[in-house]
Amino acid sequence: MFLKIVKILFIFILLLTSCKSKKRIATTTKNEKPKKEQVSNKKVRKEQVKESTTKITPIPKQASYEEVVAIYINNYSEIAKEEMIQYGIPASITLAQGILESGAGRAELSKKSNNHFGIKCHREWTGERVYHDDDELQECFRKYKVPK
Repeated sequence: MFLKIVKILFIFILLLTSCKSKKRIATTTKNEKPKKEQVSNKKVRKEQVKESTTKITPIPKQASYEEVVAIYINNYSEIAKEEMIQYGIPASITLAQGILESGAGRAELSKKSNNHFGIKCHREWTGERVYHDDDELQECFRKYKVPK
């Protein structure tokens, strides 16, 4: 019985010590200022990011889901890369979210308004609008000239 308790205690201590965070804590004294890391993140203004000249390949009606996703990635990967530079969001995440939100570009909202992420019009939106049934009937969504 004693040996069983020792084994359980050993396993418990092992679990506690092995689950430490891998991040280091930076400490400073009163006279030291924390060092700031210099990140070479290229911040590019929206106007400076060139519009993608990639030609959009239409999706064949009889294409499998794998083919549809591959075409979507091929169509929008350059835009996702440009926006990765601008906003710092990995292109793979942007593409994955676009695939989920727009059904890989096949959803009605993405087709009629180039809105691949279901971005709604809020009070500050002054651009074109399109109305679409979503959580409520005829909700206002942003309409773009190029896919966003």
